[in-house]
Amino acid sequence: MWIPALIVLLFIGDRAGGWVLEQMTKSSNFRYSRMYYQNADAEILLLGNSRGLMFYQPEVEKLTNKKSFNFSYNGMPIQMGSALVKDYLDKYEKPEILLVDITCADRNNAALIAGMSAYAPVSQRLQDLIQEVNPTAAGAAKLTHLFRYNSEIWQRAMRYIKGSDETWLNDREINQFMIDKATVEKPLDFTFSSEKELNPADLMNNIKSLVNYAKSKDIKVRLVVNPYYPPFFNRSNGFENWKDNVEKIVGQKVNDYSTALNDPKYFTDYQHCNKLGSIEYLKLLKRDGLLD
Repeated sequence: MWIPALIVLLFIGDRAGGWVLEQMTKSSNFRYSRMYYQNADAEILLLGNSRGLMFYQPEVEKLTNKKSFNFSYNGMPIQMGSALVKDYLDKYEKPEILLVDITCADRNNAALIAGMSAYAPVSQRLQDLIQEVNPTAAGAAKLTHLFRYNSEIWQRAMRYIKGSDETWLNDREINQFMIDKATVEKPLDFTFSSEKELNPADLMNNIKSLVNYAKSKDIKVRLVVNPYYPPFFNRSNGFENWKDNVEKIVGQKVNDYSTALNDPKYFTDYQHCNKLGSIEYLKLLKRDGLLD
């Protein structure tokens, strides 16, 4: 009899533990917790991977006098970003602008998508996406509720159990060693070869689907490429062709700021601006009317 008793005990413990972790998730100040469980009303929506964190929210709001919400996350693929933005648009009043750094359409990140299990119970889109890219993780999350919170994303939510995540941005200056190595490091590859296990058509169609969904709700969509460190980026492969394909398939101009900043003091590494660089970059967006 101890075997069924142990199973019952494990089941009760799992559900009780899952409930406790769910309450902690709901009370977090992390962006997705605020979006799904609290209030995330905004007039400007921002989307990208870690490079999307260069949409530094305090400066966006200073320049526009409008509330912003940033969906960006390290390594976020466009499939995940699209699901999150669509969920937002279904729940909240219409924002004015959706600003997207299209370099989030550079990967399939099944591990990160599976890490969104903590929020899947309140999002059918996330449930479907996790099931598509990682059926094992989807099944495990249904079997044991504790498994939903075994992820980097949930740990990040606990990081912001107190305090705001709107200043989340690496803020250091690129070091001299990296500056010296910029012209010999392995270049970025925008050709998306099969060895990367990427389907370029799927990535493009995810951008197109997101843009069309936002436009159907009468939201202004602006597509951009955020700055890279030019000595490193100028050696990249296939960027212009990739950008042209995005414009052709999505049917919208991509505003290219990939080499808009040159001074090393604006960068924390080859692919990310620091706080100072982000502020300078956002001033360019403001100047060019992309934040208005």
